[in-house]
Amino acid sequence: MTFPPTALWLALLATATTSPATPRHEADLDSLIASERAFSQYSVDHGMRDAFLAYLAKESILMHPLPVKGRPLWEGRQPSPATLIWEPCYAEVSGGGDLGVTSGPWELRPPAAAAAVVLHGHFISVWRKQDDGTWKVELDLGGSHDKPAHGGVGSGELKRGPIHGDPPAEDRSKQALKDIDAAERRFSTAASKAGLAAVISGWATEDVRFNREGRPPAEGRQASRAALAADSTGVSWAPQGSGAARSGDLGYTYGIRLRHRGAAPDSSVYLNVWRRERDGKWRVSLMVDNPLQ
Repeated sequence: MTFPPTALWLALLATATTSPATPRHEADLDSLIASERAFSQYSVDHGMRDAFLAYLAKESILMHPLPVKGRPLWEGRQPSPATLIWEPCYAEVSGGGDLGVTSGPWELRPPAAAAAVVLHGHFISVWRKQDDGTWKVELDLGGSHDKPAHGGVGSGELKRGPIHGDPPAEDRSKQALKDIDAAERRFSTAASKAGLAAVISGWATEDVRFNREGRPPAEGRQASRAALAADSTGVSWAPQGSGAARSGDLGYTYGIRLRHRGAAPDSSVYLNVWRRERDGKWRVSLMVDNPLQ
């Protein structure tokens, strides 16, 4: 069969992006998952303060609730007798194996002698592979919610993200940041006119995960739109930072969202994880929107 040039290119692209995972890709994803689990175990064994200082990247960002430098925040804290434990229920890694995203349930357990209740929530972490091959957390945030009916800590549930194509030889992170910035501005413009709920389906991947303080994550476009049903007012946002994979297929932005027309609460911190899909378009694969009280 003879393909016209454009059709041939699209056929080759589809084949490349749906091919089975390579051993290298599986190894990258496995090492990311193992790092997340080791991070949690370190927290159990040595305390959450020492764990974060061991696993945070030098220039890491945490939401507290606004974006702050991660290491100084934890360096200024005293060790806690409570135990913070978590596990990944989702993990995705870029085609080049240098940027990864994990998410899952956490529990804050009081000391054995205390009468306090166990607190529950979900975390989202963006990881960057370092020059020595280890993974460090570049950005971390999450939210609390009631004890989940299923899928909590100890469930062992884990979904592995989609397979990204083989990495290009050149560094495409700078172009990816430009593309993500442009997509972010178009997304914000659309949401400012119609509201986030009305436009989310057109900007999200099919497997998008939507996280908001006070409720368990919503998975998929339909569930995410339902979680945003009350967000009918316009909303726009101002990015404060971003990052991208060397392979140019995975990236993120974070900053402040502002609701219009006097909606309450009128602002929130956000994280958008962006994935370049088979058609070359950037779409949000994970979204966090935590209202500022």
